[in-house]
Parts: sequence; C-alpha cells; structure tokens
Amino acid sequence: MAGKQGKRLTMAEIDRVQHLLAETELAPQAIAYRMGLSASTILSINRRSRIRRYNGRRSQWETGLQAGLEASTSQL
Repeated sequence: MAGKQGKRLTMAEIDRVQHLLAETELAPQAIAYRMGLSASTILSINRRSRIRRYNGRRSQWETGLQAGLEASTSQL
C-alpha cells in the first residue's frame, strides 16, 4: 500500500498510530502497512510522542513509561 506523500495526517490518524504503538506489539513497518503510511512517519510520531524507546535495537523496545520507571529505581 502506498503512503500519502505530502498529505497531512488527521488527529484521528495520529491518535490511532499512537494507540497502536502503545498498546500492541506490532513493528513500526506493520503499523505503517496497516495505516497506509511510511515507516518513517510512524517512527516520527513515536519520537515526538516518546512512546517506545528502542535503545539502539530495532527488534526490541521498552515503553516510555517503563524506561522512566527503570531509570528512577536505579537511582535509589
């Protein structure tokens, strides 16, 4: 499925991508295919929303909430 080059995303589309990033185990490429967007668009939304942290690994991630909890408990 081709992406929508040069077309702005609606708030509903952005909310849907954020939901899929936060609530599913789908890879960004799978979300992109499902939504008809490019993978870079999905990753851009993820960077702005700080939902998943990849820490240099493409196949594993932690949610932003998990990353914050781990950082705060390691400082105690």
